[in-house]
Amino acid sequence: MDPKHFVMSRYYGYRSGTPEGDSESRQILETLFSSFSNHLVAVVLKITSLNGERPTGRNVSPGFLLVCRGRWFYLTAGHIFKRIEEAVTNGTIRVESAFFVDYFGPKAKSRTILRFGFDDLPRYHVDDEELGLDVGVIELSPYYVRLFEANGIVPVTEKNWGADDLSRYQGFFVLGFPEELHGESFTYGSNPIMEPTLIPLQRIPEPPSEITKGRKTLFCANFPEKLPVGLEGASGGPIFGVTRGPGPEFEYQIVAMQFAQVEAQRVAIGCAMPVIGYLMTKWVEQVGA
Repeated sequence: MDPKHFVMSRYYGYRSGTPEGDSESRQILETLFSSFSNHLVAVVLKITSLNGERPTGRNVSPGFLLVCRGRWFYLTAGHIFKRIEEAVTNGTIRVESAFFVDYFGPKAKSRTILRFGFDDLPRYHVDDEELGLDVGVIELSPYYVRLFEANGIVPVTEKNWGADDLSRYQGFFVLGFPEELHGESFTYGSNPIMEPTLIPLQRIPEPPSEITKGRKTLFCANFPEKLPVGLEGASGGPIFGVTRGPGPEFEYQIVAMQFAQVEAQRVAIGCAMPVIGYLMTKWVEQVGA
């Protein structure tokens, strides 16, 4: 299996370097894609521009769920919430509505969007370029937890974010909504057209210092030059590490969350899960019960 030269989407099919001639590779990738999709949750904000400087439309953010000390959270990239909040405060936009989309995985029983008040659920974010931290968090009430569980969403738990030897993984992928594939086709309604896209990554074991700038919190990987998509629209998406298990099955783990890219060098940048787990634990301890 060589997953380095294509992207995969159920709605759009394979794009560029498709492995269609290799039925075994395709079956493996489709199985992984389905499993990965059980973790994916998107937040969609319907936005109205108040000054004409930015278009009225939708902000789509991929993300995933995490459980820390028994409390459930939705995680995406912190800069997304930061920019929205700054624009609302400055009076340049208004958030008309917000909803979660959680029906991407094969376990989904309902394809109904989950509306929520953008200011009704506790929300935090950190966007610190110097530290390499870019995490946005929405704390979920029991009502949404029940709905996510009923629809087969699998959260990241504390046992999943311990120190990990990334060299043991044979492949890496990020799951998101690239603008090149979704920008014009997205429709707003009770069932928006949203299909996640799987993008292959090749981890950089020793990233160049001009990218890391001494930051130890980063996961860095190359994404292929020949792909028809970039990573705009993947910020907040989970990055998966995949390895073959003791049997015929593959094992995987969410190892990071993508939040930035260096387009000129085709480098994806993510925040490593052990760092996110540590940050979430500290937040929970500070907020308390």
